[in-house]
Amino acid sequence: MTRLLFFIPTELLKRIINNEIVFNRSLFLVSLHTYLYLNSTFVKNLIFSACILLLASSCYTVERNCNDFKTGTFEFTYEINGETKTGKSVRTDTLNVDYYDNVIDTFTIRWVTECEFIGRKLHPIDYADSKPIQMKIISTTEDSYLLEYSLLEDPSTKKRGTVKKIK
Repeated sequence: MTRLLFFIPTELLKRIINNEIVFNRSLFLVSLHTYLYLNSTFVKNLIFSACILLLASSCYTVERNCNDFKTGTFEFTYEINGETKTGKSVRTDTLNVDYYDNVIDTFTIRWVTECEFIGRKLHPIDYADSKPIQMKIISTTEDSYLLEYSLLEDPSTKKRGTVKKIK
């Protein structure tokens, strides 16, 4: 007996098409259960395939060469009022200077791990401006990285962006 998509046996499908059987969910489930029970090698192969797929997908690791992005000059995009703009950032081991929208912001930075740092404005305007920002490098490519950032005290403000190294 040949099988079609969704494991419906051909004979059953022909009977449904010829209106000999009114197709309903319970009939389909009984048919599927019977088919799977009678073809236990199919079930074994299905379980084996699922295990191999799970094993193969769990071995995947994201490339993170964070040391390549600790210092340098970077370019990033941001959105204000629906308009996408480009900014520039220059980073040393302890300072990060952002140039965007005719504004210059300077942050002191402290690396917590190889791929995560905390930034705090050097000259905040008000209390909200003085809150530290946590930045994590999620993945890297040859010349860019995916960044996840949020206020340190408020993880609900989490956002993501891509940063490209230009020098």
